[in-house]
Amino acid sequence: MPYTKEQLDKMFSDLPDDVKEAMTSVDTRDVLNEIKEKYKLHIDQVGQLSAEIALLMVGAASPQRFISNLEILMKIPKETAATIASEVNEKIFRTVRTSLKNIQLGEGDAPEEDQKETRVEIQKTPNVDPYREPI
Repeated sequence: MPYTKEQLDKMFSDLPDDVKEAMTSVDTRDVLNEIKEKYKLHIDQVGQLSAEIALLMVGAASPQRFISNLEILMKIPKETAATIASEVNEKIFRTVRTSLKNIQLGEGDAPEEDQKETRVEIQKTPNVDPYREPI
């Protein structure tokens, strides 16, 4: 579902401070630059990656579709998308894991027992041609 700028601004303003910091930090930009160099990505691909990360962090994108979205939007092989997603998970999402989980669940602060290490769930989807018409 496409969102308006106002809707995205509202979603961003409602984020916990740690997620806002992660989205705007120099460290996140450094990670994106590192991924760009490592995988020889074009600037438009890095833009798509950055946008998808931001949408996921504000709760506008599904973590289950993260890899397939990267594959489709960045026009890269599924294996590369999965590897990039894994790096993003460890280098960016790791620091705000609990807050991201709460955003996806639509909850407030997690109870103490939910503070343990969790991963943003990334579900692998079968190879699907988005341009193929259903039979």
